Amino acid sequence: MNNKKLAVINLILLFSIFLLADKCMALPIESPKPPLLEATEKSDMNKLKPVLNSTQGFNSMEWKGYLSDQKEKFVKAVVNKVEWDELWKRAFNKPGPEVDFENYVVACVFLGHGADWLYDIWFNKPYERDNLLVIPFSLAEIILKLSGPFKASGQYHMKVFKKRNGFEMILEDTSGSLRRM
Repeated sequence: MNNKKLAVINLILLFSIFLLADKCMALPIESPKPPLLEATEKSDMNKLKPVLNSTQGFNSMEWKGYLSDQKEKFVKAVVNKVEWDELWKRAFNKPGPEVDFENYVVACVFLGHGADWLYDIWFNKPYERDNLLVIPFSLAEIILKLSGPFKASGQYHMKVFKKRNGFEMILEDTSGSLRRM
């Protein structure tokens, strides 16, 4: 086998390990290590769990990953337990974690299996517009050098936000030129 073929196989294996390692785990949002390095160093890779900040409250819960069974694009503020559990059943084949839907919503961005590339999904600070509370999100391409075509596998980011009485919550893509979809 020549060096070029061996390099291609190594790249494919490395990318596969990255995707498999992230299948059932949430990565910290503000990590000093690149996600690939952190994913390969984790020993507990079989649990999908929320990433909590030091307050450990609902408004600090979020989930992020690169693999899910959510095949279609899904961008929505989930506002009730029924829809939340349906999403988790569809995307991860398990019930959703407890969320206080009386006081919180979950902003969900799933790119589905048709995404053209690997993206980092970020939520920005919500703002009011008319009778809406807009939760902006952005997609930024993750730079990888691949020798073959990319196959998306259900990238996602979900984050809990505090409800505001009298406001409908919506998500708005503010990526601009950061993405190609």
